[in-house]
Amino acid sequence: DWLARALTPPSARLAMQRQHLMHAGTRLHAALHTALTAQRTRAAHAQARLRAPDLARHQLQLVHARKRLAGAALGRVRACNALLERFSGALHMLNPQQVLERGFAIVLDRQGGVVRDSATLAAGTGLTLRLARGTAAVTVDTVPPPPAPRRTLP
Repeated sequence: DWLARALTPPSARLAMQRQHLMHAGTRLHAALHTALTAQRTRAAHAQARLRAPDLARHQLQLVHARKRLAGAALGRVRACNALLERFSGALHMLNPQQVLERGFAIVLDRQGGVVRDSATLAAGTGLTLRLARGTAAVTVDTVPPPPAPRRTLP
């Protein structure tokens, strides 16, 4: 129906977030590769300059640096996954069907348009209420005047 076409489906939003995270993962992988290549280059230069006992110390430092880098990458991936889960939950709650499940209704005029303002209604107007499960046809009995605008203090 019209409302479903007008709203971006949560699956599309999730797909966009997944694509964003995949892109971030790709960039992270490239950054890790670049950092690892730089570490290897530095280690190779150090190996050429250092004596054998120093080389062993630098190789150990390189091993520790690789472990720290791998741990940092894993932490970043976990943080991105947690963020994706949080966004997924928020999108789920914004799903129009979920709003209806919480007891709200969508009011539609005879042409199927969403009614947003009571000023567009008159007594006797036929409307359709879209509920979580099904619809209901209703007729407007009265339209009370809108409340007076709130005065703001100077």
